[in-house]
Amino acid sequence: MRTQLGDEKLRLHDPRHSFASFAILAGASIHVVKELFGHKDIATTQRNTHLGESPIREASDGIGDVIAGVF
Repeated sequence: MRTQLGDEKLRLHDPRHSFASFAILAGASIHVVKELFGHKDIATTQRNTHLGESPIREASDGIGDVIAGVF
């Protein structure tokens, strides 16, 4: 498969991890992704998602905006 795709560094679970990350970025909750993957433990799902700083910062900024709107 690696040779057919032209990437010798590709690992078997890389597409799976990418799917999980894209699902989260598309707005799916970690709990939905957990069910899609059939994981028993949410920690396993969290290890399969690879999110950069941007979505985390956006979530933090959004929460800050909500809090600022209360005061």
